[in-house]
Amino acid sequence: MSKITDILNTTSHRTYPLPDKPWKQYQQWHENLLMHWKVTPSVLADFIPKGLTIDTFDKHAWVSIVAFSVRKLHPRFLPPLPSVSNFHEVNFRTYVIKDGIPGIYFLSIEAAKLLPVLLARVFIGIPYIKSEINRAPGVYCAKNASRNLDFKAIYSPLEPLESKTPLEYWLTERHALYQQNRSKLHRFDIHHKPWPLQHIDIDVCIKGYLPTSNALAIAPQFAHYAKRLDVVVWGRVKV
Repeated sequence: MSKITDILNTTSHRTYPLPDKPWKQYQQWHENLLMHWKVTPSVLADFIPKGLTIDTFDKHAWVSIVAFSVRKLHPRFLPPLPSVSNFHEVNFRTYVIKDGIPGIYFLSIEAAKLLPVLLARVFIGIPYIKSEINRAPGVYCAKNASRNLDFKAIYSPLEPLESKTPLEYWLTERHALYQQNRSKLHRFDIHHKPWPLQHIDIDVCIKGYLPTSNALAIAPQFAHYAKRLDVVVWGRVKV
């Protein structure tokens, strides 16, 4: 059985069925840092497009910074190209729902290379911005001076989770990305095996990710690490 077939056959963790169309893209996410903050829904109201509803857990909204390294990104019938396929990424996201399908919404998304930024913006509609991103063993830094974004994490992965709590499952096992492009709302479907989460010892310093980001001045409520996740992506659909 091929790697992709194995991924597509593992679906018990999904909240809605796989799309009935062929997948379009494959990528790997390496050395993932996932940091989560609880916020009041009103903090996010001005940042969410019409048509999406802020998803909540026990009446609280959540925002997350997810920092990782993309590897081997490529369309289905083309090989990966190092100049495009490998880059560092930091995304700042919240959790939304549309027509009963829970997903994520990017409040900002940064990449370390200009070419993937331009391709994603032009051909996919994902609003990547180019930032200075560097990582070394146990350290991840991102900075965008024009938007006053600054993120630094010093971390050490610990033992794997024995099982996910309902909140950990709610935050991580989402298979839809919603994005607005020229006033139109689209959904991107993705699929992967369950997140292989580990505990993590992490110290985070961030600035600028929300104009009302006082909640992010404190340490995240909790954080995780995942060594690698293989992901397949479908084309966007209007919703």
